[in-house]
Parts: sequence; structure tokens; C-alpha cells
Amino acid sequence: MRDVKLQKAIDDDYNDRILEQETALPKVLEQTIGLLAYLSKNDIVSEKDTELISTITNSSTVEVLSPEIGIINKFKKLKSFNFKCGSGDVNETALNCSNPESPVLAVAYIASRDPRYNLPGNLQLLDIARGEAYNLYGHVALDLKSKTDLWTSVTDVKFSADGKFIFSASTDATIKIWQIDETRNFKKPYDTKVCQSQINRLAVSQKPKTGYMYQFASCEDSGSVQVHSLKKDQYKFTLSSQEFQEEKCYRPGSDVLFGPENLLIVGHSGFTDDTQGVVKVWDVNTKKKECYMKCYFSSSISCLDMSHYGKWVACGTTGVDNEEGDGRMWIWNLQCGSKVYCTTQEKDANVISISHDDKYIALGGISNTVYVFDPRKMNMLLYAFKHDDPNDGLPHDGIMSLHWIPGSSLLISGGNDNCVKIWDVNKCGRQNPLVYQFAEHDSPVTSVRLSPDLSLMTVGVSTGKIYIYSSNESFIQAGNRLKYL
Repeated sequence: MRDVKLQKAIDDDYNDRILEQETALPKVLEQTIGLLAYLSKNDIVSEKDTELISTITNSSTVEVLSPEIGIINKFKKLKSFNFKCGSGDVNETALNCSNPESPVLAVAYIASRDPRYNLPGNLQLLDIARGEAYNLYGHVALDLKSKTDLWTSVTDVKFSADGKFIFSASTDATIKIWQIDETRNFKKPYDTKVCQSQINRLAVSQKPKTGYMYQFASCEDSGSVQVHSLKKDQYKFTLSSQEFQEEKCYRPGSDVLFGPENLLIVGHSGFTDDTQGVVKVWDVNTKKKECYMKCYFSSSISCLDMSHYGKWVACGTTGVDNEEGDGRMWIWNLQCGSKVYCTTQEKDANVISISHDDKYIALGGISNTVYVFDPRKMNMLLYAFKHDDPNDGLPHDGIMSLHWIPGSSLLISGGNDNCVKIWDVNKCGRQNPLVYQFAEHDSPVTSVRLSPDLSLMTVGVSTGKIYIYSSNESFIQAGNRLKYL
């Protein structure tokens, strides 16, 4: 009897909810029509979507609108200009939009070691609103054969959070700190003067240690990891550096990032005698030489990303020297110390990116394919997004840039096919996940940056060209009159 009464109560509740939905349906339709009209008026949906307005009252189903529609429409409206005035291939870029009306782009270039082809312009700043490109002169090294200073390749470049400083690293074993002001009169840069070898990556702290205005970290070939701090004493800035390195560390530092509570997370590659990679965690708030925690992996660590809730680190891998890696991508849980891996066809990973809701991990590398996983189901590949392979017979680096767009299911990738592609992971299995692409570039894509509001995108390529996409017509006009200063 109890089961019969329980079932009757369930049925009555279900029937009541169905009745409520039926009586509320006209109101829902009216609200939906109003929403569609608003979206159409504000150009958030496409013309195809607005057809629902005239047909929705006669339809038995209502199409659910998604933010992806508006985002793609934003991309479709971007206009572009391009320029080329650097020393070689675009190696890395950094975009600062702390002032949306005056965004600036820093560009790091590769420089030829051959004196005959060694050109200035290994580090540049582009003022997008003014249409002005500036060379930042500083990264040079003495060539023993020619007895002359040569421009060196700039390996990484970052902005401070407020956009007032540029931090640049190079193969010349130096880190330069450039102060930016409205006059664009670049003074002699600060120099850390403590590095031992080529610097591979930089990371900027969003919450510097108490007493310091700015903090950033570096990792280098020697295995040394350092945190560099800037503070202002009266009228000038002073620079100090703190080294984090265990004794007898021979593993080159490959990537570095700041985690929660100002923890410093560093990936290291293996070497000839020991091909294992390792990730180390240091507490920046202390001066201890011992690392906070560390974990060893089966292959060299090539790239890192931190989950947005700060619980785990995703690690891409590669081989030592010219050898292939084992294709494993790892997740290391910082809270409990556990680790899990998935196996991919990517033997040489360049970049790894975690979605802003921590639901997806994307990995890209020399295979020119983007591999997407669910961190909760690492034993199963969700999707593989392929860029076309170039047919020029030349070696290329594959996927170099990956970005998840917040609040959506969209992923942006730049590859060897000269294209920046936009994928919708929610369409996989039902429709073509490639929803849009920018294919106007003249060579493989090496770096992609986006403004927070998606009104600005920058693309660097291997011929040294920079492409600027913007919905701001004044930016495009300024770019078409670009001045080199």
C-alpha cells in the first residue's frame, strides 16, 4: 500500500508540473520572442536566427540560443591590417588591454645567428591606437668570429598587469625590464644581471608578495628558477632577484607559472642521462631552498597550465634532444599529490590549455592536431581537431597557440596551415565543430592573442608578419598608416 501511495504522489506531482508548464508556455513564448528581437536589434544573433521570430509561435520546439552565436558574429566583423618589420620569425607576443582605448602589443622575434642576416627589431612594441611601432634595443651578444654585437632571439615577453612594464627574456642570458610611459620614450631598461644561461619562459604574478609592486619569474636552461621583484623607493624603482634551485639540478626549466597562494610551479625537461621530467613547486613567500613539493614524469615536461580553481596542473611532454616523447599528457593534483595520464599521438607538445570551467584540456604540438580531453575521464580522447599539413616540404612546429573563450564552448587554435581556427566542442558528433576560421595569413601561425571583449585579435606568423584584427575602425585606419619609430 505504501508503494502505491508513493507512486500516486509522484504521478500527481508530475501531472501538476506538466499543467504548470502548459499554462506558462504562452508567457515563455512571448518572452522568447522579445529576447530574439532584442538580440537581433543589438546584432548578437545572425539573420538565420532571427527567422525564429516569425515562426516561433507556430513551432512545437524552441531553439535554445547560445553565447557562441554572438561570439562568432563578433569575429566575422573584425577587419585587419598587417605589417612586417622585425628581425625574423615571430616567436612570442603579449597583448595588454588595461586601457581598452589604447591597447599595446609586444612582439618577440627570432634573430639569425649569421652576421650576414642578423637584423635589428628582435623586440618591438606596437601602439595599436596610434599606429606606431617601436624597436626596443637591448638584447645583443658578442659574436666571437665577427667581433661584433649581434641581435639575439627573444624567447619570451610579458606585460605587467597594469601595462606599465614589459619583461623580455632572450638567448643572451639576460632579462630586460622596460618602463612604458605616454611619451613612448623608452629609457635604458633594467637588467636582472643574475641569469646563467638562455631564459626559456617568463611568468607574471597577479598578486605580488607584500611590499613589492611587481613580481615575475623566469626559468632557464641551467635549471635555475628565479623570482624578480620591483618596488619603488621614493622616486626610483629597485630590482631584486631570488633564486630557487636545488643543488645538483641539471634539468633545464621549460615552463613556469604562478599558482594559488603565490606558489611557483616549474616544469623541467630531462637530459641525456635521465630522460624523466619533473614539476617542482616553490613557496615564493619563503626563502627556503627546498621546493615545497615535486613530482617526476616519464618524459620531459614541455608546457604547463593551471586549473582555474588551482587544484591541479596539466602537463604536456616531449623527448630529450631529437628523440620523441611517449605521447603522455599528465594531470598532477596538488592537493593530494596523485597523478594520472592519457596517451596521445602528440610526441612533442608545444602548448596546453585548460578551459575556464576546468571541463576540458586541449593539447597541441608538432603533429598539427589539437587533442581535447575531459580531466575526469583521462582514459578517453574526446576530440581531435586537425589542421591541414603544409605541402612545402619544410619542417614546422605545428600547433603553437590554444585559447579557450570564457563563457562558451569555443576553442581557438593556430597551426601550420596558416589558419587560426575556431572550434565548438559542443558540436562534435552532431555537426562540423569548425565554426569559423581566419585563413589570410602567409605562413604558419606562431602566436595568437585576444582582448577580453574579443574586439581585438593579434596573430604572429613565421615570416615575421603581424596581423591585427579589430572591430575598431580607427585602429584599422591607424594601422594602414603605420609609422616605424
